[in-house]
Amino acid sequence: MTPNSASDSIEAILNDGVGVTWGSQARSAATQSTRELGATVATTMGPFGRDKLVVNNGGHVHVTNDSVTILRNLHLTDPVGRTVLEVANSQIFNAGDGTTTALVLTGELLRRALELCERGVHPTSVVAGYQLAAEAAQRRLLEIANRYDLTDRAIALDVAKTTLAGSSAGYERDHLAELAVSAVERATSGYDVDLDKIRFRTAGGRDMAASRLVTGAMLEAVPERRPTEPASESVELLAFDGEIMPPETDRSLVADAGTLAAGTFEDTERRWVSATSERLIESGVDLLVCSGTVDDAVADRLRRAGIDCLTTVSGADMRFLRRMVARDLLRAIEEIESDGTVPVSLEYDWEAGRTTLTTDDAAAITVLLYSQSEAQRDQLESKMSDAVEVVAQVAYDGRVLPGGGAPELEMARAVDAVARDRDDRSQLAADAFGEALISIPRILLQNAGLDPIDRLHAQQAAHHDGEWFAAVDLETGAVIDARERGIRETLTVKRHAISVSLDAACMLVRIDGILESEQD
Repeated sequence: MTPNSASDSIEAILNDGVGVTWGSQARSAATQSTRELGATVATTMGPFGRDKLVVNNGGHVHVTNDSVTILRNLHLTDPVGRTVLEVANSQIFNAGDGTTTALVLTGELLRRALELCERGVHPTSVVAGYQLAAEAAQRRLLEIANRYDLTDRAIALDVAKTTLAGSSAGYERDHLAELAVSAVERATSGYDVDLDKIRFRTAGGRDMAASRLVTGAMLEAVPERRPTEPASESVELLAFDGEIMPPETDRSLVADAGTLAAGTFEDTERRWVSATSERLIESGVDLLVCSGTVDDAVADRLRRAGIDCLTTVSGADMRFLRRMVARDLLRAIEEIESDGTVPVSLEYDWEAGRTTLTTDDAAAITVLLYSQSEAQRDQLESKMSDAVEVVAQVAYDGRVLPGGGAPELEMARAVDAVARDRDDRSQLAADAFGEALISIPRILLQNAGLDPIDRLHAQQAAHHDGEWFAAVDLETGAVIDARERGIRETLTVKRHAISVSLDAACMLVRIDGILESEQD
């Protein structure tokens, strides 16, 4: 049975509302969708990449060049689009950066795969050639990677600065890179990096240069009433997970039983208020942080005793606070003991509605990021998160590559070498893989406004002469040593980008039919 007759037979038995696309048309549809998404994010690549202005349904406006953020805001519904989004999610989850590279490579690999299929190359041969090329590319990456550790702060700073380039964060990248490296240093024990210790907060009204590191937690809450006296710099903290309210009593049942004399219920409640307040006061607490509400009478007694209360604190804030105090949160008044408090430094920001708690212990680290523009805060936090992730990779892996398109050109040369040894159609696919790799430095040049043909040729010539670290100065167009300029990327980011784009391209090129149904 021929493919056409098979499709005709299937279409004859399909229910209404089911559409089918077959063969080259299916591959073309998949490729087109992926190419368009790749082109959407390609302009964001590199230090001269452009931003996107994203406006969501709620009217919130923010500026970003983060590929994952862009794709998520496109609200992709077609199956290919969702697959591409999975590529980006996998890259950011496993490597922390490099999403644009992964997406562009996926689109380029698919485009070239479709061209080969249209020339009569079977998808199986395409997959075989791609896998062969990817293996050669990965081997070359391992050969050119240099190993460092976090004690070499200069390397860690280079990696952070490279990640921060090409965004609004780039204007203060030296300062922000220092914050990223310092945060990871405090979250590192030996070769173990606990990124859960690090949290980001954003605020407005000040320049990015005011961004700082806080050894502790910043809670989105302040006392209901301003204290009559300024908060002391050093206080005793008590964290309570739950509400502090009197036990509920069903008055009708008690009255019906004839056991409730006049005022008995009120007396019971007053005794509870008194006992609870005294227990809290005797604990030595200066600041009570509570995830739930606190009874008004109890709160009033605490206030008169000079004790501040933060109530209805979010679950995320409480979890981070638990990390800071390094002990379980209290869940019952009976658990309160005289030695249950934790000494912290306290600062209220009444305008921002924020309380800052700091300790000498680095169990919790908050990176406070300032930006004059609310639209840029999401981008700033995203880029700093990426910077922290890649610096962490230096801490626990230490293998670093020159950036600026140098790894892609070295991989392309390695792929070309193995392709020449093949005498079947997989050679064509391997060649196509190498061409897809070269698209990365080409896009970097295009985004910088340089002649991609002339400058790419100069960079390739340098690599041909053995200068595997050669990149292009995107301001002058001169060929430079990426290492000397501090343009560095982590091996983890690059290797995973190759792996995830290969997997996606090989999966999509095998598709010979797309079935779309209106049924659930």
